[in-house]
Amino acid sequence: MHQYAFEDIEGTNYSWDMVATDDGGVLMVGDVTPNSNNYQDVWLVKVDSNGCIQNDCEKTLVYDVSASVEEPNVIEVPITFYPNPNTGSFEIHGLAANSEYNYKVSNLKGQLVAAGNAASTTLVLEDLNAGVYFLSIFQSGERLTTQKLVIHD
Repeated sequence: MHQYAFEDIEGTNYSWDMVATDDGGVLMVGDVTPNSNNYQDVWLVKVDSNGCIQNDCEKTLVYDVSASVEEPNVIEVPITFYPNPNTGSFEIHGLAANSEYNYKVSNLKGQLVAAGNAASTTLVLEDLNAGVYFLSIFQSGERLTTQKLVIHD
């Protein structure tokens, strides 16, 4: 949890979580305790990929802090995972033979839960709990793709 306070607001403000959205924006949630009272007001802010709350804005300030998401360049390559959903073992299709690839798996909170070398076209992630994840494939440090991966029991 990140704690922050702002000018002209007597109280304490917290950011609980921040999640990237499909449109390239960010969804943020937190609370403010005005005047150090015993109650909290919860806030939720959705910004687009430009950090804007409204579609026609050039720059939006949320409590005097610009909100934005910076994504590295992605080289989209036609890579697929099969089967998806799966039980933690699946095939990766679209990787070039005799090339080295790395992978990273993140949960819906953006936390890294698995990473490694994709030495073969079969990837085994059976230690992960059932759920929805994001699997990114990298080659020479460049992200080739990020796709939703569903693991079930």
